[in-house]
Amino acid sequence: MGRRATISTGSKRPPWACMLSAAEGKRLLGMAGEQRNHFIFCTYYVKVLQDLGDRATAEVELRNNFAVAERLNEPFLLAYAKTFLAWLLAGSAPTAALDEPNQLARDAIATKNLLLLGVAHGVLAEIMRRRGDLPGAEAEARAACEAARPFPPYSWDLIALRMQILIEQGRAAEALPIGDGAVRELERLGLAGSGELALRLAWPRCITRSGTRPPRPPRSPLRLTGCGSA
Repeated sequence: MGRRATISTGSKRPPWACMLSAAEGKRLLGMAGEQRNHFIFCTYYVKVLQDLGDRATAEVELRNNFAVAERLNEPFLLAYAKTFLAWLLAGSAPTAALDEPNQLARDAIATKNLLLLGVAHGVLAEIMRRRGDLPGAEAEARAACEAARPFPPYSWDLIALRMQILIEQGRAAEALPIGDGAVRELERLGLAGSGELALRLAWPRCITRSGTRPPRPPRSPLRLTGCGSA
């Protein structure tokens, strides 16, 4: 049952299919009583919910996951829960309530877990962006992208965030080759799903803001895997 659930998260599937597969994996693992794997699948499910815009449900699921991690008292699971709750809150909490995700992200960075380091730095970048500190946000976004380089599925959101920060600084022309390279890499690897939406939407936004046409655009930059043409 656990193997069946793992297969269902195939990274070449579009976000809405990933959501359904992750929900099924979560259900099966819950039935099997596999708490650790169930926890991981809950996070996958929440990440895709967030990508598709259902942040309210995502926050409920993440806070439940956080409570489970505290109960299980496993350092990795607790860091995982903190990181992805922080990522959600960094983008959705009121600006007056950003201290919570800021502290969660710094706690995650302190664990020195390489898998989570990029996302945690991305949280700090988004908080700084929302607070108006664009130079600080850019520095954190660069650190986030560098930390996530060995883990491409974790990098697409972070690259899109870095591009957005550059756009807000009036530097869309600098963001354009970053997005160009990232979309090409995504297509070369055949990866879809979590983070793809943000990346594919950020790339044409750079084109619009910069007024520059790249030499050869990535295949269907406005097309989402599994969809028709935009």
